[in-house]
Amino acid sequence: IISAKLNSSDMLALVTDKSGYKSSVSVYNASGERVFTFNSSNRYMIDACVERGGKHVAVATLGSEDAMFVSTIRRYALDQETAVSACVLDDSLLYELSSFGGTLVAVTDDRFLALSGDGSLGGSYDYAYPYLRGSTLGGTDFGALVLSRYRSGSAGKLVTVGAEGNLIASLDTQRDVLDISAGKYLAVLYSDELVIYTSDLAEYASLTDTQYARGVRMRADGSAVLLGSQHGWLFVP
Repeated sequence: IISAKLNSSDMLALVTDKSGYKSSVSVYNASGERVFTFNSSNRYMIDACVERGGKHVAVATLGSEDAMFVSTIRRYALDQETAVSACVLDDSLLYELSSFGGTLVAVTDDRFLALSGDGSLGGSYDYAYPYLRGSTLGGTDFGALVLSRYRSGSAGKLVTVGAEGNLIASLDTQRDVLDISAGKYLAVLYSDELVIYTSDLAEYASLTDTQYARGVRMRADGSAVLLGSQHGWLFVP
């Protein structure tokens, strides 16, 4: 399994290895029935998501042109195997693909991208600092990025972005960020504290006793699950 991603309607996009092909993507509905499959012979698929409308699946592929790697986002209607659109990302390495606010969005090594309805490039947010330390596209109508001024160290910036590639808010930080996760709110796990923010980075709740947690998952109801090496526990603000 290369990638597995659920959308808000519990439709699953699953990218896997497949014998005889470079990779394969399948879409399953909420009942677990497979409703779409595409096998790729010439490109590696690295991520996929079913758009929130439930009629298209977007697939991130990695190929080569002129001896250079090229990232491409292709969109397929679930009733056909021919791509309805293709967006080539020149000089960018794509890390993550998702959909929120009715818009297809992506995180690359140098910018946050929003795609237009026809699959072409829409708005974008170029990173304020050059190094991407973390990202989440799980927000109801926003994504979040952890950016760093340097390759190492804790001097950085926490940023939230909207579905049009617009900057919502930014917050300078001098603390190490261990993990982030978004839903209705944004959960940020620092080395010494868990802080839950609104999308405009106003503090909503915090917890200092994180019991050496290394990960966090934001839930739709505003609570957060802290993840340790052997167990998890629930934080309800």
